[in-house]
Amino acid sequence: MKLKVVFASYLAALTALTLLFVWPIYQDTYLLVTALVSLLVGLAIGANQQLRKASLITTTLLTLVAFLVLSLPLANPRALANSESWLSGFFEAITGPIQAWKQIITIELPIGTYHALLAPVLVLYLLTGVLFGSILFGKTSRFWLASFPVLAIVIFAISFGVASVPGDFEFLALQIPLQTPLVSGSLLFIVLVIYLNWGARASRRENLLIRQESLGFTANLLMRKLRRVALAAAVIFLAVSLTATTMQFTGVSNSRTVLRSGVEKLRLLQQQTSPLSSYRKFFSNAELLQSTILTYSSDQAPDRIRIATLPYFNGDTFTVAPAAASDVNDSVFFSRVPADLAVNGTGTTKKLNISLGKLDAIWLPIVNNVKRVTFTGNNSAKLSDSLFINRITGTAAIIPGLSNDSNYQIEYLPLPEVLPADLQKSAASIDLKYVPEDLVNWLAKQTDLAGTDGDTLKLLAQRLRARGFLSHALTEPLTTDVQTVSWVNQVDGLEFTQSTAGHNVSRINQMFKDLNDQEDRVGKRGNLVATAGDDEQFATAIALIATAKGFPARVVLGFRTSQSEDVPGVPSCGEINGTGTCKGANLTAWAEIQGANGDWLALDSTPQFEKPLTLTPPPPGNPKVPTDAGEDSATVLPPGKAIPSTDSNCLKNPEKCKTPPKPWWETAWDFFLANILPVIQGLTVLGILVGPFLLILGMKRRRRRSRRNHESEFARIVGAWEEYVDVAIDFGAPMPRNKTRLELARDSANPDVLTLAELANEMSYGSDEIDSVDMSEEELKDAVAQSWSIFDVELKRLKASVKRTQNIRAKYSLRSFIHAAKPKEQLKKLSSKMRFSQTGNISEGSGLDALWQMILRQLRSPRPKK
Repeated sequence: MKLKVVFASYLAALTALTLLFVWPIYQDTYLLVTALVSLLVGLAIGANQQLRKASLITTTLLTLVAFLVLSLPLANPRALANSESWLSGFFEAITGPIQAWKQIITIELPIGTYHALLAPVLVLYLLTGVLFGSILFGKTSRFWLASFPVLAIVIFAISFGVASVPGDFEFLALQIPLQTPLVSGSLLFIVLVIYLNWGARASRRENLLIRQESLGFTANLLMRKLRRVALAAAVIFLAVSLTATTMQFTGVSNSRTVLRSGVEKLRLLQQQTSPLSSYRKFFSNAELLQSTILTYSSDQAPDRIRIATLPYFNGDTFTVAPAAASDVNDSVFFSRVPADLAVNGTGTTKKLNISLGKLDAIWLPIVNNVKRVTFTGNNSAKLSDSLFINRITGTAAIIPGLSNDSNYQIEYLPLPEVLPADLQKSAASIDLKYVPEDLVNWLAKQTDLAGTDGDTLKLLAQRLRARGFLSHALTEPLTTDVQTVSWVNQVDGLEFTQSTAGHNVSRINQMFKDLNDQEDRVGKRGNLVATAGDDEQFATAIALIATAKGFPARVVLGFRTSQSEDVPGVPSCGEINGTGTCKGANLTAWAEIQGANGDWLALDSTPQFEKPLTLTPPPPGNPKVPTDAGEDSATVLPPGKAIPSTDSNCLKNPEKCKTPPKPWWETAWDFFLANILPVIQGLTVLGILVGPFLLILGMKRRRRRSRRNHESEFARIVGAWEEYVDVAIDFGAPMPRNKTRLELARDSANPDVLTLAELANEMSYGSDEIDSVDMSEEELKDAVAQSWSIFDVELKRLKASVKRTQNIRAKYSLRSFIHAAKPKEQLKKLSSKMRFSQTGNISEGSGLDALWQMILRQLRSPRPKK
């Protein structure tokens, strides 16, 4: 008993160590539930195999049944929350061992309990438990087998784990300032060495039948044991120390090649229209201007809600993704969100509930430093599966589809306030070639703001806004008796001034050219308001000013909540009874600049409208009828007719997208992938699980049918006896080959079996002719019917004499096939057939040589003449 307790303790320690390797993949406490329950069920199956001497078929059947029963609650626990998804969740769970590996390497870690991605853990620990149970309740000499499932789990954890080498060791609440691979690997190595050494000694004691106390206890024995332990400890310490020294001081790479290393992550379509280019439509369209874009719970709301972060500028537009493939880096990647996101800083998280209206875009408004996004409502499961987040820029998207009418809760960690004085320049993230020349000239004129710190940037942004004038359109919006609201009369004191859309280099350069010209005319003391525009242009201009000063910069589209200070021209979202409401009129854009410390500072960009705009008189020589500037197009030109358009309008309204119809084979292939392939996959998995059992039943049915329906009556009678022997063997009856039919029949509890044996003997010793037996043809037919009737009665008796479980075991047992195979006898016969001895023409040799010599003799023999 003591030996088994120690044995179980080692197996438990090895199992716990494997969880250290698997934990970084899931980082969810439900992993422990899945692993523990699977291991215990497997232990019970392995113990049943050893204690009850269960066959391999029975053990395999029990393992498959356990997998089917446990697959839904342990592999796909989220599906239990909704009874309507139980069936689909079950099929997803049973196919998980085949399909989960593809999802694990393409989904950002940790994955938690996302879909059925715990299926590999269920299978690994279930099989590990079966093996552990058979070892623990079997012979101790098989102790070394326990190392194989342990190493298999470790290989799985490393192969499907993160590409970067983990830092300091952390498991649940335990933290150690040493590298994780060093701690976990050293622990596993030490425990394995100790376990294998213990197992070898325990196996020797068991084989020699020597009790530990019979060895006695002497000082010499104690010294020998201490020397062995000290030597083993020294070897282990030396190995661990060398490994630690190598990892700490020889510059081991912080990354490693794993399965996910070669997988290309999902990228947002580069042809998506820039969200910033669509900014003005919320003001030019009176319906969008007044419509509610989203509502939120204001009690724990942050200062800003972000729709999209745009870090890339190509000279024409700010975009979420770069236009050139050479600019690809980690900030491009959008990944599924199976579990909590990593947040910056520590503290208490807050929760924000958002109800989204009609945004008509793939973007999902979130906040900065988000930890978790939880959808609610009828389409919550679909939205969760379609949610992709860019962790670098904090932008969320629903792919495929739109984010309209989404209800969700955001858990986030508020970041401390960033002060401009704390920001120092590092390296610009936007190419300096996109900084307009007139912007550089304007900065040179601001001699009092020539610094390169965050305070200077904030003052430059305020000065730019003070010298601009708010305008959202090129033409004045029309109002009617029905439509009385426009962006002009929504802001008290605002007078309409025309301005062109767009935020390309040319448009921004013209802004600063107008400012420079006005400053040259009136000096520092005059009215310097000389350019018109809105957040689209001024946020871009502030970001380019930061670029010129050497700061990383980006533009963000979103809302200022009621928690932030109001900005004239584009007010913050309103609040009534704890609920904030953001309309089209509240949509804004701001610039963000990053300091050398990694913190981002938000700078509002909405220009003022209290001071009037000073129009610059045209210089001499201009044409009398100048050409009016038109609105910049905010849409991406579609590709050629041969290629379907993939711009955002087609994504949002596919029924309106004028694209050529797909060829019939592509439509058929899509239908196959969406509808038929999942069925085939499910049937394949079902076939793998059930196929072996159906094959056994089919083989036994075919064997019985061939015996019962043989063309020879003699063979039918002998076949009835052979079928009886096979069935008795499957039910566990001993059927030694060295006994005759009559001797085997006398061991049966049914006296009629003796009659069947006598009939089989009579038919076996005769020939296939009717004259060889002493009965007529009619009597022979009656004997056939009698023999099979005896077999049927005996089969019913055997089934009734045992329990249902034994009936099932007999039904799927392979003992009769193995008993009939006689492998040793077959090998002897094959060996005797492959050897021959013939005097005269051919000497001794193999059967193949004999066959070849016979072929040659036939070829050399003369053919008879016709």
